[in-house]
Amino acid sequence: MSKRMNFKILLKAVVICVLLLLMLIPLAFVKNLMSERSDYKSEALRTISNSWGGDQLVAAPFVNVPYSYVVVEQDENGKNPKSRTVEGVLKFSPRDLNTSVEMLPQIRYIGIFEMPVYTADFTVKGDFTAQPAPADKTMRYGDAFLTIELTDLKGIAKMPEGSFNGAALDFAPYAGDAAVSFSGSLGRDEDYKSNVDMPQTKKMDSYYSEDYVSASPYNSRNSIKAISAPVDFKNKSGNFDIKFSLRGSGSLNFVPLARQNNFTVKSTWPDPLFFNSFLPASKDISSKGFKAQWDISYLASGVPQSFDKLDVAPSIFGVKLSTPVDNYRNGLRAAKYGILFLALTFLACFVFEIAGKNPIHPFQYILVGLAMAVFYLLLISLSEFISFGLAYFIAAAAVIIMISCYIRYGIIKRPGAKYLLVPGLALAVLYVYLYVLLQLQDFSFLFGALGLFAGLGAVMYATRNINWYEE
Repeated sequence: MSKRMNFKILLKAVVICVLLLLMLIPLAFVKNLMSERSDYKSEALRTISNSWGGDQLVAAPFVNVPYSYVVVEQDENGKNPKSRTVEGVLKFSPRDLNTSVEMLPQIRYIGIFEMPVYTADFTVKGDFTAQPAPADKTMRYGDAFLTIELTDLKGIAKMPEGSFNGAALDFAPYAGDAAVSFSGSLGRDEDYKSNVDMPQTKKMDSYYSEDYVSASPYNSRNSIKAISAPVDFKNKSGNFDIKFSLRGSGSLNFVPLARQNNFTVKSTWPDPLFFNSFLPASKDISSKGFKAQWDISYLASGVPQSFDKLDVAPSIFGVKLSTPVDNYRNGLRAAKYGILFLALTFLACFVFEIAGKNPIHPFQYILVGLAMAVFYLLLISLSEFISFGLAYFIAAAAVIIMISCYIRYGIIKRPGAKYLLVPGLALAVLYVYLYVLLQLQDFSFLFGALGLFAGLGAVMYATRNINWYEE
């Protein structure tokens, strides 16, 4: 006996596919709303950063010596020589640099959004040694001055104080052009992903929180501002001892500018993120805070002992006060699986409809799909006030109960607890699967593939006895 396609089943499958495509519209609105809330949070955090102090980069100290030399120029015919004087500043780096920093964190709020900020107390000690003077330049050692170079001068909490060769330092704003610059921008995700170290119990995506600075191209050049103090430097050995406090938010960055560098950073913040060119030689992290130490030579940093201009980007390293969970990032990751969840749910309803011979109206499919889309709105709105895990549990439980009750009393309309528990259990497995998928980093792709394989196998098993043809 010949068999022909059951066109009722085929038509219903086509209708469900169309409904699934239509559900992309509310999902797109949900994703846009998440992005808008994330942008609003970024703007709030940027406001805190602008008023308190942004990501800080510290390059200190340099001894700067003005110089001049004469250049003779001729016209196109090689005649009429004219001389002019060129002036510049030559920077000298220390021989030894010992920097000790204590970061004092606190939380600042704008509305419901919070941001960790810090006040960093610096103690900088070391010494300079004689450097070969350029033979073609006239050095003005009598006009030498010492500089502390920063990205954000408004973050200076109090006037720096210290001494150079026993003489007190009197700092003032430096009006000249900074010779140090860096490529890229501080405190952005792409800077961290190049070379990063964090507690092994934390997953990497959790530490990539909102950008605290305005976006700028990675190949841009950023000048560093400075404060200066005159010093008695005759290109001989000289020691220094400087203390200052610096306010900032997000990250604190350093440049290993000496021949031999030793940096020690400690704080009561329990979630540090170490990143960029150099990771700590040793670190101690606990719930009470962290302490990290770097030992870097100029052979590794590439910072010369004297120079006119320098891009310090290849030598920057630092630490960030991380916030372990970014609810908007996790919410957007969850929403990316929305169409997959809708497809699996619609497929399960379709199989139930065919196997149980209980017709489901397309409008009922739409209501189920909208309920699943509302899950993401509940998730993000709740996670703004409570932890992401608890928000996920509450939102998932609410949606599971609502859809299970609707299936039991609005679609099946049959007595029996199994008609309520079976759909609820299936949805619970689906949402647990999504939550585990969000928590994984290295194994998320493998877990996702295995989950889809298992889901497809379950559908094949459930439909093994269905006659897809009509005789």
